[in-house]
Amino acid sequence: PGGSTFGADFVVGACGADPLDPDEPVVTTALGIDAPSSLVGAADVAVTGTVSPPRGGVEVDLTVRAARSGSSVTSRLVTADDGSYSTLMPVKESSLVRAVAVENGLGSETLTVTMKSRVRIKVKRLRHKAVRITGRADPGLPGRILWLRSNGVVPIARTSARGGRFHFRFKRLRKGRYQAVFIPSDARAERATSNTGVIK
Repeated sequence: PGGSTFGADFVVGACGADPLDPDEPVVTTALGIDAPSSLVGAADVAVTGTVSPPRGGVEVDLTVRAARSGSSVTSRLVTADDGSYSTLMPVKESSLVRAVAVENGLGSETLTVTMKSRVRIKVKRLRHKAVRITGRADPGLPGRILWLRSNGVVPIARTSARGGRFHFRFKRLRKGRYQAVFIPSDARAERATSNTGVIK
């Protein structure tokens, strides 16, 4: 008792082998986990942790589950001699991360990794003053795209992102500075505002 590892305060008894019975197998009594609280764009996230008592060869199942869609990826890891484990796990939307010791089903606390979107646009002048805007949102989640002046609050146009990609085409567009705002569906990531496109 008294350890800082998640669950340690609920452990009663020895955390190591029983000195009266050295052949008694050591059982995991606490499982720690650490991961970034947020990230920008889809990425492979470093997840680390430790088992208590610390020792090598302990199998740990690490699961990343999408908070909204419920899809998940699980990776089985084996602790190093110091009881630590680490890996890179793919995160494509806001997700929950948790580790479970295979030997007895003991679980760590559940961490939330909040996804923040990123949007980039390109503006191209066409013939007869027409303008084409192409863009990409990362992660490539479904969602709405709003097109508006940089200092505006009312959208000039709207479209949907497919695979994170989108485009607008205007016969004419007034001179000024413009931006695109990405609003992911079902709050699977936080909304984001693009870089500024200038119409001269």
